[in-house]
Amino acid sequence: MRNTAKNTGQFLDEARHTADPVHLVRVFGIHPHTAVRYVHAAHPDKALAKIR
Repeated sequence: MRNTAKNTGQFLDEARHTADPVHLVRVFGIHPHTAVRYVHAAHPDKALAKIR
């Protein structure tokens, strides 16, 4: 699936509902790293601290 503005909205909306990157990967076929970025954008309070 191409990452267009319409799809980006769908990814983010789904991330708000599920907060599960694996679900995003399975439903939309996006890369796991991309799915995690959407979940972090949708739920910044749940993001883990960066490891140095």
